[in-house]
Amino acid sequence: MLDLSRGGALIEGRARLVPDSAVELRFNGSARSRPLRARVVRCYVSALENGTVSYQAGVAFDEHLSQVEFEARSNR
Repeated sequence: MLDLSRGGALIEGRARLVPDSAVELRFNGSARSRPLRARVVRCYVSALENGTVSYQAGVAFDEHLSQVEFEARSNR
């Protein structure tokens, strides 16, 4: 995860995410944290190194994070 707000996140990975598709994000580090459902807003190639493609995607959460959830997840 590159950036987090109460309403969404900017994530990076090797999978291309299709805009307007539903995704579920899981955060490492806490067995108590619930998965977050979100919708892909945009996705683009962020890097191409040695034949490996990396993507960045902006996602909007279905429900905004509470302040407590935001602080817990952003401290990872």
